[in-house]
Amino acid sequence: MRHSELSEGISVLDEHGNVVGTSKVAARHALLETALTRVVLPMPILVLPPMIMTALEKLPLLQRQRRLVLPIHSLVVLAAFGLALPLAISLFPQMSQVGHPNNSTLLQNMCFFFSCFSSRISSDCNT
Repeated sequence: MRHSELSEGISVLDEHGNVVGTSKVAARHALLETALTRVVLPMPILVLPPMIMTALEKLPLLQRQRRLVLPIHSLVVLAAFGLALPLAISLFPQMSQVGHPNNSTLLQNMCFFFSCFSSRISSDCNT
């Protein structure tokens, strides 16, 4: 799906937001961050509700009022969804830097690139 970004690179921006070239290194870095975000996103949704509901189902109120288990379970799942997305998105900054082995030019010292999957990342890059 993102093969063209890896083979062609993604747009590199300078500190003023002007496109100055493309970078395969930046594309690789951005794709890795996206993949990690997609791995982390379902974790709170899969882990938190069973743990919380195990504890809540032991409460005397829920043992007496079994009809409340489903609505409370729905609220716990909703809360897990509400926590998971901001957590996964906040793992990586929208603008980040990627090291470059040769930092001799101004462009290599400070350039920014825009990733196509809705996050901005800055990069010390090879255009």
